[in-house]
Amino acid sequence: MNKTVTNSDWSPIIRPMRYSNTPGLNARYWTSITLASIFGCNLGDCLLFYAHWNHWIGLIPLTIVFWALLVGERQSARVTQAWYWAVVIVLRAAATKLADLATHTFGWPYPSAICGLVVLQVLVVWPVLPRQQHEAASKKPGARRRLAGTGFHC
Repeated sequence: MNKTVTNSDWSPIIRPMRYSNTPGLNARYWTSITLASIFGCNLGDCLLFYAHWNHWIGLIPLTIVFWALLVGERQSARVTQAWYWAVVIVLRAAATKLADLATHTFGWPYPSAICGLVVLQVLVVWPVLPRQQHEAASKKPGARRRLAGTGFHC
């Protein structure tokens, strides 16, 4: 039995956040993502300097918090973007930890660390990208589908 794995096969295992909890792409989004990224990056550094969690140790609680946020978002009846922004902050803190681990602990040069982290990001993010299927668009030849949550078409 040779079954091809498709994007829809991930849905029972890894489900994306609910659309109602994700922000739209506008000026407010870009301002918020900038601030959340700065806060998450500083959080990752603070965990090292003030909590004395080295690059390895700091990833464990961040992973637990990340999964707790995903489960909490799914279980919560309240619609709020706070789930989304909390996940962004935790992921940015973890990204800082991973970058420091690669460059400071493993001694990778920065270009190699950047390439490695890009590959890791693609492997982690691809299965959980929001997907929206339009029946009408899939039936029309040459029709473009809108990627959910973005202004991009494919």
